[in-house]
Amino acid sequence: MNKTVLTIILIISLLLTFFAGFKCQQSVAELDEIGKPQILTTTLRENNGKPLYFVKKNWGYTGDHQIIALTSTKPDNDRWTANKSTDYVWEGEILIYYQQKGDTLKVWSNHLPDPARKISINKVIQFEEIKGPQFDKLKHQVDSTIKVIE
Repeated sequence: MNKTVLTIILIISLLLTFFAGFKCQQSVAELDEIGKPQILTTTLRENNGKPLYFVKKNWGYTGDHQIIALTSTKPDNDRWTANKSTDYVWEGEILIYYQQKGDTLKVWSNHLPDPARKISINKVIQFEEIKGPQFDKLKHQVDSTIKVIE
């Protein structure tokens, strides 16, 4: 082969290498986005206007890691973590129903958070542990008064 053909093959090879590297970098960047935490915040208002939040954080490549917290601190970014000393925290795949009536917040879930936590608010929080058929009953009552964090 002559020098001109080798030069053309070298240039084409370099261009293909750069293109393949760019495509590979794009694929890796998309994978990083998949594993980033996703935060869903539900704001509950108190009578005095001070908010209370249900914060749900999912992360992992399949989104199978989850924390739900009832907190008085609004999350500001995806690095948010629940304060286990002051927030009510549920870890794992949990379904939570809640109802807000006046100064009372009623929360139903299949396991209760640590009752030693005390959020400093002017709201009465009642927790009720429910099992099996009770979940189905609540599921059919979800409307404008009973809501679900899922």
